[in-house]
Amino acid sequence: MKYEEICSLILNEMDNLIYISDMDKFELIYMNETAKEKFNIDKKEIYQGQKCYKVLQGLDSPCPFCTNNLINEESFYTWETYNPLLKEYFIVRDKIIDVDGKKARLEIATDITQKESEKRKLEYELYKEETIVNCARTLAGDRNTKAAIDKLLEIVCGFYNGNRAYIFEIDYENKVFSNTYEFCTKDVTKEIDNLQKLPIALIDDWIYQFNKEGEFYISALGEKYDKNSPAYKILSDQGIDSLIAAPLIKDGEITGFLGVDDPKKNIDDLTLIKTLTYFIMNDIDKEKLLATLNKMSYYDALTDLGNRNHYINVVEYYNENPPENIGIVYIDVNGLKLVNDNYGHDYGDVLLKQTADLLKKVYNKHIFRVGGDEFVALCPNTEKHEFEKTVSNLRGLLKKEDEINISIGAVWDKGKNELEKLIKNADNLMYLEKQSYYKSNLVKEHNYRSEVSKKLIREIADNKFTVLLQPQIETATGRISGAEALVRKIDDEGNLITPDKFISSYEAKNIIRHVDLFVLESVCRILDKWRSENRPLIAISINLSRVTVMEYKIIDKICSICDNYDIPHSFINIEVTESISKMNDNVLFEIIERFRTEGFTISLDDFGSDYSNLSILTKIEFDNLKIDKSIIDNINSNPNARIIIEHVIDMCKHIEKTKTVAEGVETKEQFDMLENYKCDFIQGYYFSKPITVEEFENKYLN
Repeated sequence: MKYEEICSLILNEMDNLIYISDMDKFELIYMNETAKEKFNIDKKEIYQGQKCYKVLQGLDSPCPFCTNNLINEESFYTWETYNPLLKEYFIVRDKIIDVDGKKARLEIATDITQKESEKRKLEYELYKEETIVNCARTLAGDRNTKAAIDKLLEIVCGFYNGNRAYIFEIDYENKVFSNTYEFCTKDVTKEIDNLQKLPIALIDDWIYQFNKEGEFYISALGEKYDKNSPAYKILSDQGIDSLIAAPLIKDGEITGFLGVDDPKKNIDDLTLIKTLTYFIMNDIDKEKLLATLNKMSYYDALTDLGNRNHYINVVEYYNENPPENIGIVYIDVNGLKLVNDNYGHDYGDVLLKQTADLLKKVYNKHIFRVGGDEFVALCPNTEKHEFEKTVSNLRGLLKKEDEINISIGAVWDKGKNELEKLIKNADNLMYLEKQSYYKSNLVKEHNYRSEVSKKLIREIADNKFTVLLQPQIETATGRISGAEALVRKIDDEGNLITPDKFISSYEAKNIIRHVDLFVLESVCRILDKWRSENRPLIAISINLSRVTVMEYKIIDKICSICDNYDIPHSFINIEVTESISKMNDNVLFEIIERFRTEGFTISLDDFGSDYSNLSILTKIEFDNLKIDKSIIDNINSNPNARIIIEHVIDMCKHIEKTKTVAEGVETKEQFDMLENYKCDFIQGYYFSKPITVEEFENKYLN
C-alpha cells in the first residue's frame, strides 16, 4: 500500500471530523469519511468546490468567526464552537498547510457535545440553586413581607424570562380567587387591580390539574382553551399566550398558585417554581398571622370597630397634630344590662353588632368601641354643618330600628382645645340624654323580643321567606330517596338570602321557632299537594334549631301541624346539629325518644363541622348521620379526611339502623370515593343544587 493510501486510510478511520478548504476561495478540497457521514455527504463531487461556510455552517457568506487571519503553518490554533447544522459542540484545531503549491486551511474537529452538555447542565443547576438561595434570602431578609414577595417575583420572572409573575389566593368560602401579588417587566401593564374576586369556576380545571400533577406549563393558550370560554377570554385580554403555574398548598389543600406569563427560557424545568411555593406559603402565612395579631390588638372582635387601644392611639395622634376642627359623637346602648339579664348575652351581642353597623352607615373612619356598651366616633376636619348632618342622619336611622335604643352626645369645636375635654363634654351630653331615657322607662321594661318577634311574623306572612328542596340520592341505585327543605329569606330586590346570614341572629333573639315552624308547615303543604296530584311521596327533612327543640311542648306543636294536613309523621325527618349535645343528657334523650315515638325519623346534621362529640352516638340512636361538607371537600386531596370518612361510614354500619348521608358532594371523584366506601346516601351539587318545588317536581316526580 502506498504512503498516500495509508494516510488516507488513517484519516478516514479517525473519529474526528477532518476537512481542508481553500483559504482564498473558501472552497472545500477534502473531507474524511467521518465528516462526510456527519454532514450526510456520500460522494466527494457533492462537496468539492463548494463553499465551506455553506456546506459546514449553512451560511450564505463567510463565517463571522472564520480563523483564516489567526492561523499559521507552525502550530495549531485551538478554539471551541457550536455547529447549528449538527446541533453539536466541537473543539477545533486549525493550521495552514500546502496543497499543490497553494495555502489551505486544515481543520480537525473533535465532538465534545456530551462534555459540554454536562458542563452546561452543571452551570444551570448551580444557577438554579443560587436563584433559590437568593429567593430564600430575599424573603428572610426583608421584614416587609409584601416587598419581599414582590422582589421574589421579580427574580422568578427573570429566571424564566417571562413578562409577568404573580400570586393568586383562593377564597373557598366565597368561591372566588384574587391576584394578591404581582411583578411586571417594563412595558407590561399591571393587571392586579383587574383580577380581584374572580369566580373560582374559571380555574376548576387548574385545581384539578394541580391536584393530579402539581405544577404545569401551558405552551399555547389557543390549544388549551376554546376561544369562547371565559378562561380563554380573561387570559387573552391580558395578551397572554403561554404560562407556567405551581400550586400553593397548606395542610393538603390548594390555597392559591404562583405563575409566570409567557416564559421564554427554562420552561422544561419547573422545579424552581415548585420549590419556591413552599417559601412563599410560609411568608403568606406569616403575614396573615401578623395581620391577625395586629387586628386583635387594635380591633374589637365582636363589632370589627377600633378597640380602646386603637382609640387611645388616635387620640394621642390628634393631641400632637391638632386638626383645624373636630366633631365628636359619644354613644351608649341603653338597657344593655337588662337585655343581657333577661334574654342572654348572645342577644346583647346582637344589639352591639347592630349598633356598630348603624354607626358604619354614617361614619366611615375613626369609629371605636371604647367600653362594654360605649362607642365613640371622631370626625376631624369636618365643618360644623356637615358634622351636624351626620348626627341628624344617625338619629334618623335610629328611628327606623325596632331593637336599638341608644343615647347620643355630640360636640363640635373649631380651635385647639384639648381633645380629652371635648370627649368629656360629649360624654356628659350623652349621660344627660341617658338620664332622660331611664326616667321614661323607670316602670316599663323595654321588650325587645316581642317587637322583633312581631316583625318576623309579619315578614313570614308577607311571603318574605321561601322553601327550596335539595334531593337526597341513594348511592347504590342512583334513585331519589328523599329531600331536604332549605329556607331562604327574600330581600326587597327579590334576592335569596342564605340561612347563615339570619339564623344565628334569630336564635340569639329566641324567635327562630317561627322560621322552623314555617318550614315544617311549608313541607306539609308540599306533601299534601303531591298526594292530591297522585305523585309519589318521599320523606322530607327539616332543620330544627337547638333553641326550638328546647321549647316547651314543641313536639305537640309539630305533631299538630302534621296532623292538620294529615301527613304521616314518617314522611318528616327531623334534623338536629351536634350543638344539641350541650343540652342536659336526660332532657335530650327524652325529647329524641318522644320524636321517635311519634313516628318521626331523626338525623344528626353537620357531623364533623365544628367538633364531633362521639359520645352523643352512644346515648342516642339516630336514623341518619350526615357527614358535613367541610370534610367531604377535602376527600380527594387529604388522606386524613378519607380515613375519617371511611371510619365514620364503617362505624355507622355497626350501629343498628343508622344510615350515612354525605353532604356537599360536588364532583364525580368525591362520589366515586363515597360509593367505594359504601356511603348510603348522597346530597350535593353533583346531583342538584337547592331548587324550587316546581323544579323539583318536574325533575324528580314526573
